Amino acid sequence: MNKLKQILKSLSNSKIFNLWILVLLGSVFLVAGITKINHTGEFTDILYHQYKLGYFSLFSPAIIISEIFIGLQLILQVRVRISLLTAFLFITVFTGVYIWGLSHGITNCYCFPDLKIFEANSWITVLLRNTIIGFLIILAYRLAKRRQESKIEGYQKAIILIVLLVGTFATGTTFHLPENFTTSRKENFDADLINSLKKESFYKSCENGRALLFFFSYNCVYCLNSIENVKKYIEDDIVDKVVFVVREGDNNTKQKFKDIFNIESEIFELTKNDILRYSRELPTTYYIRNDSIKFCHTGFVPVPQLLASKFPLIIKF
Repeated sequence: MNKLKQILKSLSNSKIFNLWILVLLGSVFLVAGITKINHTGEFTDILYHQYKLGYFSLFSPAIIISEIFIGLQLILQVRVRISLLTAFLFITVFTGVYIWGLSHGITNCYCFPDLKIFEANSWITVLLRNTIIGFLIILAYRLAKRRQESKIEGYQKAIILIVLLVGTFATGTTFHLPENFTTSRKENFDADLINSLKKESFYKSCENGRALLFFFSYNCVYCLNSIENVKKYIEDDIVDKVVFVVREGDNNTKQKFKDIFNIESEIFELTKNDILRYSRELPTTYYIRNDSIKFCHTGFVPVPQLLASKFPLIIKF
């Protein structure tokens, strides 16, 4: 124990070491915030749909800006001890939410969305990374001098203000409310909705025979967990085909999805506003028979046997 105290005392006297550890921690938070700026809407969707944070998901822009603010303060050594305490609170809360997500089958950390090299694929890697960051924060706090904070220099204020203003503007341009957050469609579809749906190109492939029309999102864990059950409706001869309709995404995401789930059929894409016209929440599944919508099921898609118990006159084994 005495030897450890001596090491800490020696390190605390090393200004270069203290500087580098603050710059390292600051860079982690700064990069985490900056890489989310382009994906504020997606970040909001994940918090709302996957982590079930409800109205708290609307604070996603504030989370991003706070990460940038913490990073800048650490790099510029402004209010170091307070910044380190705030950073430790952030990493603790993030890790706690991530662990909750793991218990519900969610592995998407979304920490560095634009930097695949830092975006961990394993939950073990995420927890290990966060533990190391937490340890470094504690170490930096122990090494920080217990002195009155010096006055913030003018250039420090200018850098922080300019970066935060630009970041806030950029975050606002990519922010949108979570999918289905503002929808109020009635459970019973009116004639206008049905007529609009039947005019869509993807509906025409459902006109003859029996089909499932499956609305989903690549970022929705309940949608992805439903895919195998959706495929069982074809295997059990409940429907002749499944028509997939997804919110617009890049081609790489679509191809990766098709490869992982072995989807051979065409996937139709709609804009966010268009897909919200037909889906109160995601996933939303329509059962169509002989050009007629028999029912609509929202949420996780159960196996055919369970859905048949809900609609015994429509689905029969």
